[in-house]
Amino acid sequence: MDTTEAAVEYFDLKDSCWELSYRFANEPENKDDDNDGNSKNKVLRKFYSGKVQLQFLSDGYTTNLSAKSNQVGVSEQQAIINKVWGWDLEVSDQDSLSYILFSADITLPPPIGTSERFYFQARVDGDASEGEALSLVDGSVTVKRDISAPGGGWWGIFKGADGILAQFRQLGEFKCRPIAKP
Repeated sequence: MDTTEAAVEYFDLKDSCWELSYRFANEPENKDDDNDGNSKNKVLRKFYSGKVQLQFLSDGYTTNLSAKSNQVGVSEQQAIINKVWGWDLEVSDQDSLSYILFSADITLPPPIGTSERFYFQARVDGDASEGEALSLVDGSVTVKRDISAPGGGWWGIFKGADGILAQFRQLGEFKCRPIAKP
């Protein structure tokens, strides 16, 4: 009996299935940790890793193919992917390359014990019009964080307007490989 898995290739992201191997932290690295000397400002950073199988549907929605298996036998220290939101393909203004973007609501176990939205982005390589199979590379995991304004000065105009200024901060990365449709 042959147990080798046949190579899977996709020429369109619509209805394609992928396995993501991820590693990310709950918080971005704080560049000021070494400089401020104030330990009560430090946030506990914990790393999570795992795999999830997703299907990018033709209507822009995303199906978590691992959803049922993610709940059974999950380690108490493993992040749980509750919901994966729709996906979008965008061409960057900066480098004119195509990127797939999607987000997921993820519950982090204690001691973090929170549920939060994480954002995933990967470059789409390959040109289906020229017979090249697509690949998803350079995957990054980010989170949206408010920018805290320093006291006084010009920033004073933003007092009381928390949440208006935000930025996406890098938390980790992921790799993708195409898998067969269920």
